[in-house]
Amino acid sequence: MKKLLTLAFISFVCLIQLKAQVQNSCLPDTMNKIIITPLDAINQELPPLGPPTTPPISPVRDTSEFRMVFWVHGMNGDASSWSKAATASSVPIVSGPIPGFPPRKIFSRLVDYSNVQVDLSSAALDLDGDLINNPDLPANYDKKNSFIIGHSQGGLVTRALNYQKISQGLPLKYGGFVTFGTPHRGIVGLTGNNKTLSYKFFEYAALSLAAGPAQVLQSIVEDLKSNFFVKLFKIIPDININDNINDLIRKSLFYNPVTDQNGFILDQIRKEVESGIAKEMAVGSSSLNLLNGFDPKIPSAAFYAVKKPFIHHYMDGRQDLLVKPFWALMHYAINNPNENDFFKANDDWMMAEKARDVYLDYYERAMQYQEVIDVIDNSKCIPGILFPGICVCDHDTYIALRNLPISKNWSTTKQAHVCRVIKRKKEMAKLSLLRDKFLVGSNWVTAANDLWETAIGGQSYIYTGYCYRKILVDDTIVEQRYLPINGICGQSDAPPVPEGGKALGDWKKEKAGILYKEHDGAVLAESARDLPFITDDMKDSFNNDLARMEGSGHMQMRNDKNTKNALNYIFNGEVGDFFRTEKQN
Repeated sequence: MKKLLTLAFISFVCLIQLKAQVQNSCLPDTMNKIIITPLDAINQELPPLGPPTTPPISPVRDTSEFRMVFWVHGMNGDASSWSKAATASSVPIVSGPIPGFPPRKIFSRLVDYSNVQVDLSSAALDLDGDLINNPDLPANYDKKNSFIIGHSQGGLVTRALNYQKISQGLPLKYGGFVTFGTPHRGIVGLTGNNKTLSYKFFEYAALSLAAGPAQVLQSIVEDLKSNFFVKLFKIIPDININDNINDLIRKSLFYNPVTDQNGFILDQIRKEVESGIAKEMAVGSSSLNLLNGFDPKIPSAAFYAVKKPFIHHYMDGRQDLLVKPFWALMHYAINNPNENDFFKANDDWMMAEKARDVYLDYYERAMQYQEVIDVIDNSKCIPGILFPGICVCDHDTYIALRNLPISKNWSTTKQAHVCRVIKRKKEMAKLSLLRDKFLVGSNWVTAANDLWETAIGGQSYIYTGYCYRKILVDDTIVEQRYLPINGICGQSDAPPVPEGGKALGDWKKEKAGILYKEHDGAVLAESARDLPFITDDMKDSFNNDLARMEGSGHMQMRNDKNTKNALNYIFNGEVGDFFRTEKQN
């Protein structure tokens, strides 16, 4: 999952660098705005949650001996994915004890099936080959005392291994398993219409952020092509760009809709998402249906993360930062959470800070163009000295242009050029286009979280059940509305257009509001917590949900403050006595 998101987000990171072309000035830090603009999409519904099964009888174990724990990575991860958590759980830390987290009597093995990402079955076979016991375990060590801790896709690979072995009557090399952020009911963002939205999200991101800087380059090219001396002396005779800069970006990074040829980045994204193992993680896939109908009859537990908007408080007095789940996810999609100290991957606000800076840069650049437009539009026209028939700007307008960030470095010729009556409308149109292109970029930053949450199923519209359309009757626009018999708009039960009227569009479902579902930035909470045939209800004596990792993101949950609590629950036996593991002396 990390590789996929990182690959897809290369376009965003690269295009952020283009802001070097944007003049940076300090605006008051008050532009941290969020506008709800979700896409109109039908999100895949997940099956209802299943109750826990009767837990199996745990084998009698000698708690004084060490046991084996296998740490399994997720999609496109590797052996390093659990490195910090596995180390903290099994060996004393050289720098000193971790408060509230003693090492346990376990041997950790960081397994790696990353070379086999064809399908769940193939990955499971590769995983099985990497489940090797530590040589320091006693010769008579019972493998049923071992257990797996799997993240994301790693949980599904583990469940596929359960099915392969148990259904064939073959022994497992472990006796139980725990999942973190595993999409047991599938990933909505890899399913149906939402998969298309996921593609479009990254295309929209790159093109929106490139729109302003690309238009600047386009304007430079057009000015050179139209320059009198360039034409007269053929200084640059080979300037001949048939495609505009935005089209070139689309063709190289994404695709050409005419030829349907994929560009580099979208081609790589599609290869990842269209892979066999990714398809198996779609909601309702045959592979998931098979696993969800199979009871392995071994101890199991499932943790899920919930990422909501939160406020980051600066210690230096800067204005608080509102962090949306998408930006928190992107921070650890690009930065490995294991690069933080033990259980301290909690700085997921940093990408949101960069996003706000990009928003401010783009918005300010747009407003700078608007300032120039206003000055030119309000300028007074006076006759030129050499050519009295050519109207030029008055002195106050020249002074105003020299004081504006965009136009202060313009030559006198350029300033005179924009003020000529015959050229004024054309120049103002070019400036307006530049303004609008930078606004496209700033608006994308504002809307990015809602677009992403819609793609992954975190946001969707609620419909009232009624259908409506606009009609024109006697030069007046009115609305027709009715309740369909079978819930489908525009069929034979729909009322006709009144005599003399005209329909102004097709029938649509009436929207009542937006439905929000909890998620970790990539996987819906209801999918990650619903492990079929789970053997513990994940509740403590006070009925608190131990499985819930409030505030963690999908990548982050392998090494943040909630990870420490979750592992303590596991080793203390609070999610099943089988997982109880003694502390090291």
